[in-house]
Amino acid sequence: MSGTLQTLDALAKFFIAAKASELEAAYYSLVEDDPLHPTASIWQDVEFSFNRLFIGPRAVIAPPYASVYLDSEPRLMGNSTLNIRYLYHAVGLASPWENHIPDDHLSLELDALRQLIAASERIENNELFQLSAYLLAHLRQWTPYFIQRVRSAPETHPLIGNVVDRLEDILRPRTIDSELTGLAARSVSSIP
Repeated sequence: MSGTLQTLDALAKFFIAAKASELEAAYYSLVEDDPLHPTASIWQDVEFSFNRLFIGPRAVIAPPYASVYLDSEPRLMGNSTLNIRYLYHAVGLASPWENHIPDDHLSLELDALRQLIAASERIENNELFQLSAYLLAHLRQWTPYFIQRVRSAPETHPLIGNVVDRLEDILRPRTIDSELTGLAARSVSSIP
């Protein structure tokens, strides 16, 4: 698995984690190449910060859903959620949490992007590249607002700050675009 795919996979697993042990496993998968990464001695502290930011039970500080940031009314299951669901279905993907967790959850979008890029590496298909580029553009449209909310939240655990830094880095044009450009060139060159 390429570095980009591994990073997308670890980020997706981190943002969908349901308990401290899942956060820990995803985090160490994400930072395995960084000997200077922040560490935690008590993962329940990370879980507490994670829940306060993304899950609740109180008002969520940084909802991990595109529709909150993109739709005219910041609510779950808005038009942007349905557009992403249509994209998933167009390429044969479906959320395992469909009708339970909105399809535009950050984790689901990152995993779909990972799957589209992986498929583009195996199958020379310009449509897969275009859908990957579309989903990447969609992520870039709303994640800066999400990231800002996380960074401006009081008492955010440093590990979560590190994960958000990595999210921002992987979505930067210089990071993932070169991989997509290579896939696009390969797809275009395969057209008879």
